[in-house]
Amino acid sequence: MLKRFTIVNRVRMLVCASIALLCLVSVPGWLGLQATTSALKQVHDQMAVAAVALVNVESDTYRARMSLMTALASEDQEDSQRLLANMEKRLKDTRKTWASYMATGVAGKELELAREAEGSLTKLIDTVFMPASAALRAGDKDQARNLLFSPENRKMLGTTRAALEKLIEVQQADSQTQSEGAMALAKRILYAVGSMFALAVALLTVIGWLIGRSVAVPLR
Repeated sequence: MLKRFTIVNRVRMLVCASIALLCLVSVPGWLGLQATTSALKQVHDQMAVAAVALVNVESDTYRARMSLMTALASEDQEDSQRLLANMEKRLKDTRKTWASYMATGVAGKELELAREAEGSLTKLIDTVFMPASAALRAGDKDQARNLLFSPENRKMLGTTRAALEKLIEVQQADSQTQSEGAMALAKRILYAVGSMFALAVALLTVIGWLIGRSVAVPLR
């Protein structure tokens, strides 16, 4: 079959076949690497950004209530003003933290729970924490006490915490699922590229042997 080709052309065929097989292995491998990198980045966003953000938001609700309780019990007006100013600044940061969490691409059941938690959290901040802080700043401890200890507002606080805790559980489960999916994808790509590489080596060996044999015979 190769007798009609000159030796130079046979060598050229070997080189071209080598390059073609190299591309056959390299291109799918590169595409697979891109897909794996994208999947791992998504998992990183979910775990490193979303999980931390949710934990921080939950922690901020506890710290805000403790700050208000401390200011309510304190007789040092200057210290209370400083404490309340820090709490109000933290609550502004809490809104930004929540926005960064929602920007990670929340979807499905997690998105549904996130919207419920967001509504409860916003209401808690706007109708309880901030008004109680304003009342304490004005020296109206009775008003602040009514806001913090009314049955309706205490129930709202419990509902918000429960919603955040549930959301954290779902987010962690989703992140675990995505992480396992990304690892499975990486393994499949590794096996596929390995198989293609083995096939390319086998084909190149056969082609090289045939061309080498056809070149060696005329040279004898």
